[in-house]
Amino acid sequence: MKAILFVLFMICTIGTCYAYRAPDSCLKMWRVATNPDWPNPDSVRVDSCEGSPTFTMEYVKRNFFIHTYTKLLNFSNSTQSNDTTFITWQNVKQQHQVVRNILQSMEEKFSTYKMFIVDTAYFSNHLGYNLTFEFDNYVPIRNVIRHLDSMQKDTLAKFGNAFYFDIRFLSTAINEEQLDEANEKEKIMISIGKHTLRIMPVSDIVHCAMYSSMGDEIKISYSEIERQIILPRELATGIYFIKINTHIYTYLHQY
Repeated sequence: MKAILFVLFMICTIGTCYAYRAPDSCLKMWRVATNPDWPNPDSVRVDSCEGSPTFTMEYVKRNFFIHTYTKLLNFSNSTQSNDTTFITWQNVKQQHQVVRNILQSMEEKFSTYKMFIVDTAYFSNHLGYNLTFEFDNYVPIRNVIRHLDSMQKDTLAKFGNAFYFDIRFLSTAINEEQLDEANEKEKIMISIGKHTLRIMPVSDIVHCAMYSSMGDEIKISYSEIERQIILPRELATGIYFIKINTHIYTYLHQY
């Protein structure tokens, strides 16, 4: 056992520890001791194997994000489904070789994954893109974020911090089946700031809340008559999440 721990220590000290992924047998479903029924919509798991480089770390498959403030992508050979455009590291322009290498190596370090942009038409009129990542296997949240953050070494790409949006502490996860089934024409338009948010058709909005990318709630007000979300006067540029009834929507605030 001491020899195993020593080997693991040496792996960590030479800088490759963050690329380690625990076997599925070590990953146990996340639970709150005081409330075992607490929702876990992303099926977050925890590395339970003592001696593992990622012991007690949390693992997930989806909800990783990073924003670039430049248009560093070309969309040749990309695929599209509804308002989602699927891309690969090869869609990154050649001059951003650092970013290409990091995205290419992520599959070797952690797992195969999908990278995509939601609502490409909207972002085509704005600087940069929100890149979303979903992995085919469970990956350690902290280490994936560390890997994605290394893209900031490409100063020309102007990347913001990578983050994982933890929806465990919101009462309901995104209902993806309903989102897919909803016809675009049936969605309700709500104005927010100087933009328009397309939401699921609802008969009555009984709950409207806004959260930062760290999960902190932002105080807002909602006008049912005007279908308008009124933002705080001073709101920092960044990615926010709007929860309307049981659905969660992404909102990019740029000014």
